[in-house]
Amino acid sequence: MADRRTRAVGQFVVGFLVATAVELFLFDVPLPRALALGAAIGVGLGLGWYLTADGEADE
Repeated sequence: MADRRTRAVGQFVVGFLVATAVELFLFDVPLPRALALGAAIGVGLGLGWYLTADGEADE
């Protein structure tokens, strides 16, 4: 179970960083909005992966 949570947190962090960087540099979005959108996308990726992942798949 801990591996599954760790992977979900990793998905969140990667999604947050990539989405925030894309919004800041490609779309020239203000920083507070870019952080909020990045967090929303990161939560979606992390939670989606956590809910759909099979706990035994990594073994």
